[in-house]
Amino acid sequence: MNLLEQIPGLRAAVAAEQFARDLAFAEVPEDVAGVAVGPLNWLRFTRLAVIGSPFICGGQVTPTNLKATLWLLAPDYDPAARWRRWRFLSRADKIPYLKLVNALDEYFREALMDSPAGRRSEGESPSYYSTIAAQVDLFANEYGWPAAEIIRLPFKQLWQLLRRIQARNGSEVFFNPSDKVRGAWLSAENSKRLGTN
Repeated sequence: MNLLEQIPGLRAAVAAEQFARDLAFAEVPEDVAGVAVGPLNWLRFTRLAVIGSPFICGGQVTPTNLKATLWLLAPDYDPAARWRRWRFLSRADKIPYLKLVNALDEYFREALMDSPAGRRSEGESPSYYSTIAAQVDLFANEYGWPAAEIIRLPFKQLWQLLRRIQARNGSEVFFNPSDKVRGAWLSAENSKRLGTN
């Protein structure tokens, strides 16, 4: 019996990961509680960071910053399109607040599922460029893509390509969300064995 058969919930967790990764390349429209949004990418991420969205920067989610976050994720976002903004947000107003917050949490969790940790080690020299610049440099050098294309590439695709580059270069150890299921089961099994000895 292999681990997928032995560990409860592992097969489903692995299947969900694979489905999400495949779906990232299907160009299927994304939504947050029924509200159409664009895929998270560096351009949208940066805009959200600039306004201090709590989904990116942390902090309390208020109706105001919730609406600002949704509008910046709109597929047809345009800062000058006031009528379009009003129409987009009036649809979102009909959805319960907590449902929107939970759906946005899930949207960001899925978009960042395969992202690298991004933390510097203690003693590492300070950075003189942004994480975005590092990503643009990497993909421009690896694939020859222009910066404008890289910053618009959905994170769900970008992180997978980054993992593929790192795997090819043998420079990274990867973890999947399903590893938590496996780890919890192994921990429980070890506790049982230690408790019976």
